[in-house]
Amino acid sequence: HLFDRLKPPDSSLSLMCLWWKALSSNDVTSPAYDEYKLIYDLLPSFTRRITLLRKIFPRLHHANVEIRTAFLDQAIKES
Repeated sequence: HLFDRLKPPDSSLSLMCLWWKALSSNDVTSPAYDEYKLIYDLLPSFTRRITLLRKIFPRLHHANVEIRTAFLDQAIKES
């Protein structure tokens, strides 16, 4: 979105949320673990390996996204 004139005003927040979700979904101990790697596949291919270094990112940054994702996933399964 760097040079996109029509980008939404909150695109940086959306990208951060995508990264936090990717970190959570790539961790088998996370309640938001994604066995299908959907979020991982949404990342640009040249940056996907960064999520493999998830241990250097404090869980504090992506815990809210992780909890919300787990809640929404459970709500969808129950509906």
